Amino acid sequence: MKRYGLGLVLLVILGGCNLTETLEREELAAQADDALRLEAAAFDMRPGESHTWRLRADEDAADGKVLRALPDIGKNYKKDYADASPRLDHALDMPAGTYYVWVRGRAAEGKTLSSNSLHIGINGEPKVEHVGGFEEAMGWSNLTMREERVKLNVPEGKQTLNVWMREDGFSLDSLFLTRDEDEKPSRTANVSRGPSAPLPNVGPGVRAKRADDFVDSIGVNTHLQFTDTVYRNFEDLIEPKLVKLGVRHLRDGAYTSKGHSANHPYYKKCRALASEGIRFNLLVNVGTSYVKATDFSKLDDVVEWCDGAVVSFEGLNEPDLRGGDWAKVTKDVQKKLYKAVKGDSDLSRVKVLGPSVVWKTDEVGDLSGYLDYGNWHPYSGGNCPSCTDPYGNGLDSYLPRYREPSGDKPM
Repeated sequence: MKRYGLGLVLLVILGGCNLTETLEREELAAQADDALRLEAAAFDMRPGESHTWRLRADEDAADGKVLRALPDIGKNYKKDYADASPRLDHALDMPAGTYYVWVRGRAAEGKTLSSNSLHIGINGEPKVEHVGGFEEAMGWSNLTMREERVKLNVPEGKQTLNVWMREDGFSLDSLFLTRDEDEKPSRTANVSRGPSAPLPNVGPGVRAKRADDFVDSIGVNTHLQFTDTVYRNFEDLIEPKLVKLGVRHLRDGAYTSKGHSANHPYYKKCRALASEGIRFNLLVNVGTSYVKATDFSKLDDVVEWCDGAVVSFEGLNEPDLRGGDWAKVTKDVQKKLYKAVKGDSDLSRVKVLGPSVVWKTDEVGDLSGYLDYGNWHPYSGGNCPSCTDPYGNGLDSYLPRYREPSGDKPM
């Protein structure tokens, strides 16, 4: 999953006394023995499969900002949310013990029954499910939807507090942890908001993103099976260049025809790159004059031949350029691919990407039930990718059309 930089402010209260705070880089942090209050901007955000937490202005929030689970399209994660739902993290360094938790937030307008809950955990493990009871007006809750008191058993030493979206549209203002069962949080009293000296004026707040995450978002297309081009010089050129570049994801092919095995030169190259930390998205193919069809019964073998470094299999590449009854072929292949991957317990962690239709997305229909991620190949033709071209087209205008086959699945 992608991971974003830490927020700016961590606010703490302890027994009614302000604490000394220190400014380290972009995070204002303070420690307490018995109580801890975390404002929205203090959390580290991890997007989920289709949603993410976004920092938004809110005049009713204690610090003027909330984290909102977006997009607000009626999605919820009641089960199996630990990996799929967007998550918030914050490091804890508090005495071990039982802490009573209060959550301050609000439901989306007109959605008090469908956007008013979240989940809480420690170190990536869910501990308290369905914290809810929030209304449209900003307010505190310390109960689950079963009206049980929200509390956490915090182990000794440094831990990580986790918050997961249960229902999208919900806005989180802050959390308050206390060892005193009867203590109630206060919105403004005895909360220090910064050091005694004013912070420098750095303009409008922009949430920092880690350079490491940018690198992790990049993939490079390769043709490691080629032997009549520069790819033949793998050990002396291709491998060291890819390693030096720092790329972590490659897109290549899932080859299963006669002669392909763990000992095939192609898969030896894959394993060599896998040992350097590189992972693969592998295209499947239908039979053509230049490539054999992928045997879906051998996909688990392909993963094994790559030393487990396959993270996803991808549907047909630009199939509408093939001609013929391409739409039917594309749909059939996608359904077979999805069923092959999801029906094999050895491939439980491997994702399925949809086909990359170039122009005629409406002809393949809804394939969202047969993919984990949508897929598109936008070409900017030398122009700024995010800009609008002379014909009024740009990424924003193209995206709704290209995401038609994948429905509300992430792209």
